[in-house]
Amino acid sequence: MLLVICVLILFIFPCWSHPIVFWEEVSSASADFDVPAYIIYAVIKTESGFRKNAVSPKGAVGLMQILPATYREIQEELSLPPDGLASPAVNIRAGTYYLSKLYKRFGDWRIAFAAYNAGPGTVAGWLQSDPTLDSIPYTETRQYVILVNRAYREYMRLYQNRFS
Repeated sequence: MLLVICVLILFIFPCWSHPIVFWEEVSSASADFDVPAYIIYAVIKTESGFRKNAVSPKGAVGLMQILPATYREIQEELSLPPDGLASPAVNIRAGTYYLSKLYKRFGDWRIAFAAYNAGPGTVAGWLQSDPTLDSIPYTETRQYVILVNRAYREYMRLYQNRFS
């Protein structure tokens, strides 16, 4: 009996700390925008802790914590519904698209994560004086990048070869 409990804990615990939820939405956005699912899950975990109704003090909404102004830009580019930001499917699609744009612009996931948090204009300014962004000036952004990278590595470790 104890062995069964230990085995269950080993296989179920990752689901508690690093869940795989909204799989259809994540896998679809991952394929459409060429962003690894591990990265999408790491951003969702860090941004909202998988709370689909999360709203930040700054007004960011949903699983991927997208600001309404950012969503309006994305919404036009992807022809998303104007009132879709709170929908998990739309939020994941918009957030993943935005991550893909940031990655294409900066060519480095760590810098893309910083831009997702602090804004691409701010990060572009930082890169002028620090081209590798070794020192992130904003404490919040520095911590955010650490947390997303940690979640990414943990998803890779827990679910290696289970999805791309």
